[in-house]
Amino acid sequence: MPVAQLYLVTSAYAPETITALLAEASAFYAAALYPEMEVPPVERVRLFITDMAPDQMAIGGVQVSHGGTPAPYFSCIAMKGRSADTLNTMMAGFTDLIIKHLGCDAALVRGRLIEIEPEHWYISGQPASQLRAAEVAARKAG
Repeated sequence: MPVAQLYLVTSAYAPETITALLAEASAFYAAALYPEMEVPPVERVRLFITDMAPDQMAIGGVQVSHGGTPAPYFSCIAMKGRSADTLNTMMAGFTDLIIKHLGCDAALVRGRLIEIEPEHWYISGQPASQLRAAEVAARKAG
């Protein structure tokens, strides 16, 4: 279920930088959401980059194409029932990876956590609450 979206002016970064960010963020996301698993299920992770043209992103009203600084934004989805510590670690970790790979100031990075009920998330057309019932129950049990 791990899905995240990064909104970046990708032309501001080398392609290998984006590749490294996606690879490390995928591994991190799986580990952050499934700390109880010895081998986190990275195959469940979906990371998407929305490529923002420099004239379509403005920071403080100044377009990147006119000298504004690229400021990354990301959103992450997590099923309800995860601890606040897990979610805080996940969001801080994504921020740290963005800073590490893109070389931006932490004050520029923004992120949004979207919590979703397991019965409102679908995998192969079926609710995650049914497909992952044991995992969901274990998280709720704490």
